[in-house]
Amino acid sequence: MPSATALASFICYTLIAGQRLTVSTAFTAIALFSQLQGPMTEIPEKLFALLHAYVSMQRIEQFLEEDEVPEWASTLASSTLADNDGHIGFSNATFQWQASPKSDIPDSFQLGPLDVVFPEGKLTLISGPTGSGKSAVLAALLGEMYCVSGRVLIDKSNHQVAYCGLEHATIRDNIIFASNYGYDEERYNAVLEACALKRDLDVFAAGDMTEIGEKGITLSGGQKARIALARAVYSQAKCILLDDPLAAVDMHTAQHLVEKCFSGELMHRRTVLLVTHHISLVLPISSYLVELSHGSVIKQGPIESFSQNELRKVIETEDEPFVMEDKATTSEPLENEADMEKDTLKSRSDVDGKLVEVEARAEGRVSMVTYLTYIRAAGSWSWILTFALMLLIRGINIGNQFFLAAWGEAYETSYHTVFRAFVTTSVGYPWENFPSPEIDVIPVFAPIALFIAWLYIRLAPPYIQASRDLRRLESVSLSPTFAGFDELLRGITHVRAFGMESRYQNAFYGKVDKFQSFDHVYVCAFNSLALFELLRGLPIQWLVNCWLRWRYDCLGSVVVYATTVFSLWMGIKNGATAVVIVQAGIFAEASRQLVRVAAQLELDFNSVERVTEYLGIPQEAPAIIDTKRPPAWWPSSSGPLVVDNLSVRYAPHLPTVLRDLTFTVKPCEKIGVVGRTGSGKSTLALSLLRMIEPLSGKIFIDGIDISTIGLGDLRTRITIVSQDVSLFSGTLRTNLDPLGDNSDEEVIEIMRRCHLPSVLNHKGDVDERTLLDLPISQGSLSGDEATSQIDTQLDENIQRTIREELSGAIVITIAHRLKTVIDYDRILVLDDGEIAEFGSPRELLQKSGGLFREMCRRSPDWPIFASLAT
Repeated sequence: MPSATALASFICYTLIAGQRLTVSTAFTAIALFSQLQGPMTEIPEKLFALLHAYVSMQRIEQFLEEDEVPEWASTLASSTLADNDGHIGFSNATFQWQASPKSDIPDSFQLGPLDVVFPEGKLTLISGPTGSGKSAVLAALLGEMYCVSGRVLIDKSNHQVAYCGLEHATIRDNIIFASNYGYDEERYNAVLEACALKRDLDVFAAGDMTEIGEKGITLSGGQKARIALARAVYSQAKCILLDDPLAAVDMHTAQHLVEKCFSGELMHRRTVLLVTHHISLVLPISSYLVELSHGSVIKQGPIESFSQNELRKVIETEDEPFVMEDKATTSEPLENEADMEKDTLKSRSDVDGKLVEVEARAEGRVSMVTYLTYIRAAGSWSWILTFALMLLIRGINIGNQFFLAAWGEAYETSYHTVFRAFVTTSVGYPWENFPSPEIDVIPVFAPIALFIAWLYIRLAPPYIQASRDLRRLESVSLSPTFAGFDELLRGITHVRAFGMESRYQNAFYGKVDKFQSFDHVYVCAFNSLALFELLRGLPIQWLVNCWLRWRYDCLGSVVVYATTVFSLWMGIKNGATAVVIVQAGIFAEASRQLVRVAAQLELDFNSVERVTEYLGIPQEAPAIIDTKRPPAWWPSSSGPLVVDNLSVRYAPHLPTVLRDLTFTVKPCEKIGVVGRTGSGKSTLALSLLRMIEPLSGKIFIDGIDISTIGLGDLRTRITIVSQDVSLFSGTLRTNLDPLGDNSDEEVIEIMRRCHLPSVLNHKGDVDERTLLDLPISQGSLSGDEATSQIDTQLDENIQRTIREELSGAIVITIAHRLKTVIDYDRILVLDDGEIAEFGSPRELLQKSGGLFREMCRRSPDWPIFASLAT
């Protein structure tokens, strides 16, 4: 670009303007063009930056124009107090899920009109079939639904509590999350006892200081439910909203929660709104009942106002009649299991319970191995061609200046020569005796160049080291910023419900400020006002750039001045002097750029270094192993499932979750897996899909060891319906048939078989989202408490569908609701990661003192189970 610009300028100057191009004019122009090279090359970059900024501002403006939650639903609003006279409920209120009435997508589901006032200091039971709007009532109270009409009666200053997800922290931090008085040991231990968590904490090596991981990944569904419940109970909230916390726990634990938590001293004089399908279990301790159907209240009032027939109808809709056992019999086993000393948690305080280590920051120079990895990734010929082109370009830039100097001196010499010299001298002789500028330049410029190089090298290391460390600090500080934002985005509902917006906002601001203090490493490097910015007290990384720029500018000026003085002092001809001066300036700038590029290269290779670390992370097995592909018919309806001495743990430093499991499932057999919360049921389901590779042992399906085939082949032939449902953004059609293998008629027919036609008419609630996994199921099916959050009638329909539609497949169902699997072929009972019992339901029910029999005795369905044992 500089050569082309100079050539075009010289042509215009000589041919169009008619001026004579002298050596001094030419090299002055070249020097000015060299100064313009940097700013001109930045123009496209700055234009693209402006375009990116414009797009970002448009998106920010669009986000800021979105409708916000009502003022009463957020503690960041100017006023969080509602004119409600202390009541909690709704006044002729109607709600929709759409955040704005301006949406083009119609919302067919409508909640309300609701005209309900919940009794203060009492437990209110919210009942209704799946999809009736129970969870929507809680969301409406939190301001998470759009209020079409009416108003919500709630005082946010009392900090209502939503039963929601967990944050990535220790168990203790999650429980004391919303407490203003921090850690109170007496209250904390009482909460652990009430929520049946002491025995679970005894299993963890670090006790309550164990990190639960993102989304509570290290915990079972029941453990996550009870920790979230403990957080609500431990808080000072006057109003507590609970969305079916009993769905994820076994019946034994559910009865403990009802007796020790919901009706215990910790809930005294607190308003509790409980959504649950375990109506018969909670009804005796409830004071008020709200029955919903299709988003409307069909009946409400104190429990005493309902007739026996009405209560029986409510119970039959969602649960079976509750049979109260002897209280001592019910509570004693769990109390024995949870019998721990008060200082047990203290004794574990020195145990490291960290799951995710703090991101390490590399120190020192980037290793040569990182550079070699990058070089090998690009290929040798690419580097050879790049270096050859760089040398060619640099040679052309320097050569044209030498040529211009030689031409100028030759022209001046021949222009002033007397006429007789042209007559008496041969044509070639003058060209042989023209002075060579290189001979004059090299002796003078070589020592100066060495001295300049030493000065630049002397200044470079401190700058490179400081910039490198700052970039590493920037990279390390960015990950917590993104992680914190993602966690806040996923849990924004429960953050607002706890009234913790300011806490999260300040924490996020702190992370952003920390990242910004290490960011923009080269913002000041090209700023002509660097010195003034230095004096204004900018962040330290900007000062590092200003420090380098100021010294290099001074050094460059000294170099050009000294070169000019030496050239004139030694009497070098005009052309050579011009080359020396221009090259001195270029050399000074090139030296500064070289240090900059060297520092930038090392900073950029910090990213390569981090990517190289990720390249070393253990990978899953390949999706397809060509030499080990199973037959198209695999698994067949005549093949068994064999688990041989299976042991599983989640990480090398974590305890073994499953220990030496050995059992066989016959072809087309239906197996129910039951056990206490945290016994390893979900881990077994994950092992069947190799989401967790076994520590030892093997799993054979229809004679094939699943560890020898590709994960793609395995996971497309076996389906798991998880208790944690993840739906993708998009239509219901794309979620049910993501590959587009079925027609609309086939999808609708499958939904009909799975009893999901109601989902087509409104947005599915949490219960119905679980059922959306069922139509996709194929091959062998493993259900991980998939129906724990639906009502009894729909559960029965789904189980009937499984029996009818999957009669030729092996079905393994994990269930807390024992009635779901009581008619299965056999029951597998897990206890602390081991097989406690395995046999037909009748055999296990007849086993005196058996674990399965005791679980059934604690169930409200015991009369039905007892009749099966005879």
